[in-house]
Amino acid sequence: ASSLGVVDSVADFLRSQKCSEALTQLKIVNMQLFSGIEAEMEFVKYLLASATSLEEMAITPHAGSVTDGGNLILDELKRYPRASPFAEIVSSE
Repeated sequence: ASSLGVVDSVADFLRSQKCSEALTQLKIVNMQLFSGIEAEMEFVKYLLASATSLEEMAITPHAGSVTDGGNLILDELKRYPRASPFAEIVSSE
């Protein structure tokens, strides 16, 4: 299977899941070595759309694969819809 097929399968699986009670209570997420590959972006999109109590998502870019300090990735993530009106996405370089 191609990596694109795997990403599509993971994205379809995430979208099909019912939001669990634990996810609705999630307040802080810290993601390290973030490179912005499609699977990571889909996972963040799922978290933002599902975590109704989320307050902060801190992203640490992977220095070996992100050349601009992660600014392009952060800009894209900040455009994703959020279930929590308080959710902030920050860089934790």
